Amino acid sequence: MSVSYHGLRNHNGGPNTVTRLDGQHGRPLDPCLDVRNHSPTGFEWGYGGSGPAQLALALCVDALDGDDARALRIYQHFKWSVVGSLDAESWALTREEVRTTIARIELDLSDDRLLHVETTTCPFHGTAHDARYMCLLCEGEAKADGEGAWNR
Repeated sequence: MSVSYHGLRNHNGGPNTVTRLDGQHGRPLDPCLDVRNHSPTGFEWGYGGSGPAQLALALCVDALDGDDARALRIYQHFKWSVVGSLDAESWALTREEVRTTIARIELDLSDDRLLHVETTTCPFHGTAHDARYMCLLCEGEAKADGEGAWNR
């Protein structure tokens, strides 16, 4: 039987609605707060935050038939791959789309080439850091003075 998930933004101050449809029967998607509690106030989507993390976790747990351990390994990646870019007002996903994305994420995570992180040394602080990002000390200085290290 086909399962799908549907989200609808609530503009009346209440929580957003996410429904799990199983054939003709619909019910609210379990937020899985017992697995990890990111957002007790409800689901969100369209950006990366605690509400989207809760939605990503709930979708992964449901699509994986309650495999909490597997869902916990990948839900943050699912948040950035899918939930963060869902339409702000309403959206729909099939269980098969969720499962296909989970399989792709798991394949990416198992690729040894992705486990290698190139490092570099900050010319100002002499600290080693992930080459994809700014030195943490430079980042802290930039945040402290509004620009600072970003202009180096």
